Amino acid sequence: MAAQVAQSMLRGVQRGDYHLPSPDFGLNMLVVPMAGYSPRVHNTVLECLLAPIMVLIARVLVPIADSVVRKERSW
Repeated sequence: MAAQVAQSMLRGVQRGDYHLPSPDFGLNMLVVPMAGYSPRVHNTVLECLLAPIMVLIARVLVPIADSVVRKERSW
């Protein structure tokens, strides 16, 4: 998995992407509603169709991720 992440990031750097993508399509789509005016990497039509769904999914997943980080932090 680390090799896939590294390859995906390297491809993003080589393309000159502003936001470096991950190899996980779902994770990349979760960034869409939070990216604001940042340059887009994916198909604009697909992003427009998925954005309302991804906002709802993010409302569930972000608090879960925050709770995991709070439990695991060392300070």
